[in-house]
Amino acid sequence: MSESTTESSAETETTTESTDEKEDALQTTDTSESGTLSAADAKKLCAAAAGYASAFSGQNFQKAYDMKADVESAVLDLYTEDVYGNADEGSLFNVCRTDGPGIVVYSVDGFEDVKAEDVTTDMFSMKAYHKENLRLNGTAKSGDPLYKLVTEDNWSLILPIDNKIVSELTDQSSVTIRFLKDGTTADATVSVVQNKNTYFAKLDMDHSVVRFASDRFLDIELLLNKKSGLKIPKTAIEQRNFYIIPQEYVISNNDDSNEVTVLVETYTNSGKSEQKYKTTTVYEKVDDNYYVDINEFSEGDYIVRKNSSNKYRIEETASLQGVYNINKGYAVFREVTVIAENEEYCIVADDDTFGLAQYDHIALDADTVSDDQLL
Repeated sequence: MSESTTESSAETETTTESTDEKEDALQTTDTSESGTLSAADAKKLCAAAAGYASAFSGQNFQKAYDMKADVESAVLDLYTEDVYGNADEGSLFNVCRTDGPGIVVYSVDGFEDVKAEDVTTDMFSMKAYHKENLRLNGTAKSGDPLYKLVTEDNWSLILPIDNKIVSELTDQSSVTIRFLKDGTTADATVSVVQNKNTYFAKLDMDHSVVRFASDRFLDIELLLNKKSGLKIPKTAIEQRNFYIIPQEYVISNNDDSNEVTVLVETYTNSGKSEQKYKTTTVYEKVDDNYYVDINEFSEGDYIVRKNSSNKYRIEETASLQGVYNINKGYAVFREVTVIAENEEYCIVADDDTFGLAQYDHIALDADTVSDDQLL
């Protein structure tokens, strides 16, 4: 089985014979058909070489040995299906099954039981670091490790940080990071850990473990500046319900994009229908739907499409979170999009069409304010 592959029942292979006998078995294997590299096989070998090239440093020759071991392990995978897959009772090879499902990793380095509170800066020095590739061992005897099994999706990255980064992370509960190994980005829950006089950032994730299970060290970039916006207290935010009106039933207001006009049809006590225009505030627009004040209409009201007899029954609602803008001396609800938050504050987008702008004044506690209240 290939390394860092998730299976419901993983298998690994061992030999009870000498290294020379195993090599003889591989050399006598007919590779006339299977010896040709598939596109996937070639990609795996290229990835191993590219990973080494991108992280090359003349100060750290250990990576050269790691790359050699990775390529040898990848080449060994090419023979697995043909040689090990046909193993029988008389074969040199034995198939061993794991105790349960998970990600098989064929290396150990002594860091398997290290916890966040145990991490020190010395552990980040590659000079003394050694990773043992278990697949390259000649033979295995009883009690020898053959693999390690990763059984959870939750994992953490630990990195040393300076006081400036500590202050930037203090008000954040999550960050975006970029993995330099493959250029992908991901969101992680962040916390700051202090071990003696050193601060570390602890990044918790519940995804991507299968891609990096065989890596002890990763080069990443903290994208701290990607969470830019307006900082507001969480107490200022309120959740409100709104009626949804399709765009085809509204008349746009050229003078004020925050308002639309609709033709409302109502019925008198005698059953006679009446139609009249009503202008209402827009709090959000999603796709082709407008969000309007639920207090401006009654459930079951009909609005009539302009120059048509088509009618729409007002009943569908949706919720928005927002704050009360008090620029004009009275409270006006404005929708906000939260892009980052901690226990006390949050960062909201500053480019929402119907949201907040820099230097707007808002009520700090939404529970003490109502719409249109004079302040």
